Amino acid sequence: MQKEVTYLEMLLTERWRRKREEILERDKNKCRNCGMDRNLEIHHRQYHQDINTGFKKEPWDYEGKYLITLCHDCHSAGHQQYNIPVFKH
Repeated sequence: MQKEVTYLEMLLTERWRRKREEILERDKNKCRNCGMDRNLEIHHRQYHQDINTGFKKEPWDYEGKYLITLCHDCHSAGHQQYNIPVFKH
């Protein structure tokens, strides 16, 4: 039986690194909320879940419009204030 890969492990893959770099470049390597250029993270604005399997899309399989560059502080604050919606397809 194959071990299930954790979300954190997915964020360490080459596929995520490439998607992350794409979004950072698009957002000019700055937090879209406060403008900081350090400690940058990519935030998923929403998650998509397969209605049949219950599995969420892989983090790198999202269109750019669902991803945004935030600094660590803005990202953390956003997660404390808001729930990220999950859409079932």
